[in-house]
Amino acid sequence: MGSGGVIYGRVTVPTATDAGRGAVEAQIERVTTILARAAESLTGRPAVAASLVAPGVIDAEAGIIHSSANIGWADGDMKKRIGRIIDAPFTLGHDVRAAALSEWKLGAARGIDDFLFVGLGTGIGAAIVAGGVIWTGRNDRAGQIGHIRAASDGQQCGCGMIGCLETIASASAISRRYLAQGGEHPRRPSAGDVLRWASDGRDGIAIDVRDQAVAALGSALMAVQGAIDVDLVVLGGGLSLAGDSLLVPLTAEMSRHSSYLAAPNVRLSAFGSDSGIRGAAVMAWRLLGVE
Repeated sequence: MGSGGVIYGRVTVPTATDAGRGAVEAQIERVTTILARAAESLTGRPAVAASLVAPGVIDAEAGIIHSSANIGWADGDMKKRIGRIIDAPFTLGHDVRAAALSEWKLGAARGIDDFLFVGLGTGIGAAIVAGGVIWTGRNDRAGQIGHIRAASDGQQCGCGMIGCLETIASASAISRRYLAQGGEHPRRPSAGDVLRWASDGRDGIAIDVRDQAVAALGSALMAVQGAIDVDLVVLGGGLSLAGDSLLVPLTAEMSRHSSYLAAPNVRLSAFGSDSGIRGAAVMAWRLLGVE
């Protein structure tokens, strides 16, 4: 991606989550090799920087992914692995924080120094931006709102707990819960499909699943708002592509929870599921001193 936000090349592969840690790391190496060759072909010189973002517990300074529950991955030394392919400065970051960075620099939160970014995809994560700085917390684990307990029972989360928010309101949970509750469709529906069917008002199961997800997410976001008090929440990740089918019921739910505490403005991400990769590119440009 150029410093102005133009993406010049893209490689997309399904993450081999069921094949174990080694398979995912091998995928990353293959994609890195392809991108490095493409960059050299485009510019006529080797890549000058590399950036990788991933979900989970990250040690950015050491370049190690300690754990990623949704991928089933632990202690991956990505600085070493990427360094075998690209002889250039490397940076590692959390995918949701990278997405927040891209929205702040280029997208829905441009010019706003205090906001909450919420990534709604396979899991749910958040990034808190305060004074133009992404707050990571003392142990680098700030923003794990997907593991707020939203139900006293229900499915076990990848983290080991029961009733986490992301087992109810993530994109993967919405699709799974629709089918588990008896929803019928000739193909496996996406979460966006379920939300759109609920908005149409003709699919009772979709409405129930949507309402459960929105109730849990709205309650959790207002609880977070009570702690951080921001003016803006940006919704990103693949589920944000559902547009008003998500935004309208969620903002109504958040307003319902507000009493003395005003609900923040809520916007959809400018880049949807691309926010993370754009943020990774911004991180790479920063390695070169380009803001």
